[in-house]
Amino acid sequence: MRIVHFSDTHLGFSEFNRVDPATGLNAREIDVYNAFENAVQTSIVLKPDLVIHAGDLFHTPRPSNRAIFKGLEGLKKLVDAGIPTVVIAGNHSTPRVLSSGFIFETSNLLGIHAVYGSQSQVLQIGDVAVHCVPHVPTTQALREALGDLKPDHRAKHNILVVHAGIRGSGEEYSLGEFNEVLLNQETVDNLRDFDYIALGHYHRHLQVASNAYYSGSTERFSFREAGYDKGVVEVDLETKKPKFHPIVCREMVLLKSINCRNKSAARIMSEVEALLTSAAPLDDKILRLTFEHLHPTTWFEIDQKQIRQWSTDAFELRIEKMFTESESVQEQVTSIGGLAAEFSAYIKRAKLEGLSQERLRVLGEEYLTRAEEEETE
Repeated sequence: MRIVHFSDTHLGFSEFNRVDPATGLNAREIDVYNAFENAVQTSIVLKPDLVIHAGDLFHTPRPSNRAIFKGLEGLKKLVDAGIPTVVIAGNHSTPRVLSSGFIFETSNLLGIHAVYGSQSQVLQIGDVAVHCVPHVPTTQALREALGDLKPDHRAKHNILVVHAGIRGSGEEYSLGEFNEVLLNQETVDNLRDFDYIALGHYHRHLQVASNAYYSGSTERFSFREAGYDKGVVEVDLETKKPKFHPIVCREMVLLKSINCRNKSAARIMSEVEALLTSAAPLDDKILRLTFEHLHPTTWFEIDQKQIRQWSTDAFELRIEKMFTESESVQEQVTSIGGLAAEFSAYIKRAKLEGLSQERLRVLGEEYLTRAEEEETE
C-alpha cells in the first residue's frame, strides 16, 4: 500500500506587481497553480493507492472562481486516474463563520473525499482507515479531537491527517499566523500507534516523529522558505519508509547581507555588483538584498537605477535597508506592494507602547488581504 502526501498549495495566492504576459494574471498566482499541477502530475506518475492533501488547498476561505477551478480540476485529474483522494480543510481554507459554507462541499460531488467543518472523520478506503482532523478554532479543541482518536484495529493500516503547527522543547514549527493551532511535541509522540501521520501547515518538509512528517508547501511563499525544497512525499505503508519527490517551483535567493558601516557608496555598489554576479544566472529568481548599518545619506548616494539594471533578469528584487540612526530595525522595500505588504512594513517601523507588534502585523495582514480579495471578486 503506497500513498502520496502533499499539502499547503494555497491556490489563489498572489504577490508583487508582475503580470504573466500569456494570461494577464498575477505571475506569482500562476506560479502557485503551476506548482500544484506539478504535484498532481507527479502523484499520477507515481500511481499510489491513495493521495492525501493535508490542508490549505486554497489561500482563503473564499477563493476566486479561477482558484476554485484550478483546485477542482487538479483533484479531478487524480480521481479520473483512479486514485482515491482525501483533502482536509486547513486554517486558510476555514471560514470564521461556519454557516457561510465550505467550498469543499463542491469537491465531494466530484468523488473527492473532503473533510471540513471542525469535525473529525474516519474514512474507510480499501483496507486503510484515514483519520482526518481538519482545522479547529483552538488548540484545546485540537487536543481533545486527537485524544479521542484511536487506530481502527480492523483496518490493515491507519493514517492520521492533521493540519497544525507543533511546539516542542527545542523546536517550534509555526508560521505565526493569527488563527493557527499548535500541538505539543509530546502529543505527536504519543500518536505512535498510527502507521503514518500526514501533517499540513508548516511549509518545510521534515520529520517530526518516527511516523510523522510535514510534506511542506508546494511553492515558496516567503523568503524564510528560500532554502526549502518543495515536493510530495511517497510512503510505502508496508515498509513505512517515506521518499521525497521534489517538484519545480520558482527559486528564492537570500543574498549575503552587505555591511555598510563606514563604507562609501562606491564601495557598496561594488559589493552589490559582486553579489548579483555570484547569483547569476538570475533567470527569473526572486532575490532579497539587505543593507545593514546603512547611513541614510549614503543610501541617497547609491545608484539604485544601476542596481535595477544589474538585476533585470530577476523576477523580483526586494531591498531591505537597516539604518544606523535607529536602535530598531527599519525595513523598507523599494517597490510598493499590496496593502497587506505595506501595512506589514509600516508596523515593523512603528513605535508601539503596550501593544504586540507581531500580533498587530499578523491581524492587519489577514484583514487587508481578505479585503483586497473581496474587492476583486
